[in-house]
Amino acid sequence: MEYSLLVYYFLFILTDNKLLAVCEYNILVFQSQSNTTNLYTMIYVIIGVSLIFGSLAFILTKDNAQYYLAGYNTMSKEQREQIDIEAYLTMFKQAHITLAISTLVLGVVTLLWFGDRVAALFISIYPLLFYVYFFFKTYPLFKQLKGK
Repeated sequence: MEYSLLVYYFLFILTDNKLLAVCEYNILVFQSQSNTTNLYTMIYVIIGVSLIFGSLAFILTKDNAQYYLAGYNTMSKEQREQIDIEAYLTMFKQAHITLAISTLVLGVVTLLWFGDRVAALFISIYPLLFYVYFFFKTYPLFKQLKGK
């Protein structure tokens, strides 16, 4: 019970109630199932999340970035020309492949060593932390434009 409260408050602060319902629902579902079902369910979830992150690396290209890339799609054509989108997309692709592989490996290891509750917490928080890191890593590519 204390563990559920920790998840509740931590995700409430990070996601403004949107991701909270998903994570709390998963924990309640996992508590009501048998251990074998939990293991298989979590492995499917981990594989699915990893496939989503991996597919993002190949879906976003230079041709469709002006439609799908947040922030870039609202810029004027002149502003877009000032940004090195190829460098950003290279970093984006490498980051998402890394995110997919690390989520798969670390998620399965977390599941086997610590159980389904900690694995659900890991799958909820790890991508958020990764995207914060990715934002600060790619911020210099867009910082130059802001000054012009």
